[in-house]
Amino acid sequence: MKNKTFQFEDLKISYYITSKAKKTILLLHGWQSSVKSYPKLIQQLVDKNFQVIFLEFPSHGSSEKLKKAFDVQDFNKLVLDFISYLKLSYNISLDAIYAHSNGARVLVDVLPKLASNLDVFIVAGAGVKYRKNIFQKIIFVLSKFKKFIQFLPFFKFLRRCILKMISAHDYLNLDSDEALKETFLNLINYDAEKSLERIFQPVHLIWGDKDTYTPLYMAHTMDKRIPNSKLVILKNMTHGIHLKDPNFIANYINQHTS
Repeated sequence: MKNKTFQFEDLKISYYITSKAKKTILLLHGWQSSVKSYPKLIQQLVDKNFQVIFLEFPSHGSSEKLKKAFDVQDFNKLVLDFISYLKLSYNISLDAIYAHSNGARVLVDVLPKLASNLDVFIVAGAGVKYRKNIFQKIIFVLSKFKKFIQFLPFFKFLRRCILKMISAHDYLNLDSDEALKETFLNLINYDAEKSLERIFQPVHLIWGDKDTYTPLYMAHTMDKRIPNSKLVILKNMTHGIHLKDPNFIANYINQHTS
């Protein structure tokens, strides 16, 4: 699988592409993931005659680090620009898109702008508004007023304490990367539900019933709001389905890609 780069604004973005095959699928990964989490799924898809394209988001994998915070719209533009780049550079038209966790949050707003016959596979997808507890509501309010209170002595300490209480380990593990921290907050505060009813591709939702990162109520919300959706729930499965059962994912994609 070859590693290549394309230019998006002022960033070099890494992507991987396998040899040409009967069908082509684009894989969008979750937060703090990369191609290193996908060798088994990629190989199984290749064995099933898929050309696999894997895009690594900024500050993930081999892509350049963010120089400023991104919001969901920036990621939307990145995905659309990359799909156009694939068409211009390789004459590739996608047959399917797979999106895991945060990759789905990025994809939801993009789908209404893509071909209606594209087969979509959302696995443990983010994008539906979290049911916030009291601490999550506090951090949400703080983020709204950040530009006014960020210079107060207590702000960073208070936000860190609240994030620890809500178990936002993804945020706390970002160390001193302020652009990535702000990007994370922009993403988790974004509600993509408004776009669900505008998605007309066949969407396959694959979820684990033990998922605590993107709980099952998110799957049911997507299934209810997306006009042409099908929900598959895997028993005793958590968030990392592509790691724990890549065989199921690859077989399911193969069976449901036209």
